[in-house]
Amino acid sequence: MMKNILFFGDSLTAGYGLTDVTNQAFPGLIQQKINAAGLNYKVINAGVSGDTTRGGLARLDYWLSQPVDIFILELGINDAIRGVTPATIKQNLQLIINKVRAKYPEVKIALMGMQLPEFIPGRQIAEFSHIFSALAADNSIALVPFF
Repeated sequence: MMKNILFFGDSLTAGYGLTDVTNQAFPGLIQQKINAAGLNYKVINAGVSGDTTRGGLARLDYWLSQPVDIFILELGINDAIRGVTPATIKQNLQLIINKVRAKYPEVKIALMGMQLPEFIPGRQIAEFSHIFSALAADNSIALVPFF
């Protein structure tokens, strides 16, 4: 039986600016590797350029209407750029994780970590950088520290 990998993120997932999103975006590249290896997985690209954790939370139910075996979560940087507090970003990401697990308790989750550019002032860089490692540890999920 074919298993689904849902890539849920922003422009990095969506493939913003690429000429061939299906084949050049991150999820498309993963699908090519899966196909080459003869694995029975289907990649679903649920990336929306400019999306935030709040936006992701609002659109999540639609994507959870189909079976999800692996959930790749890549959101948060657009929130930070818009001045959303690290605490709110973390809370929204946790709510996304909770919803996915509630619907599919056996799902495997991977979190794509983000880092803020150095020009962001104040404590926000340090607080933001800890969101992803803390969520990964608290939820026992895989982490790519800097996607």
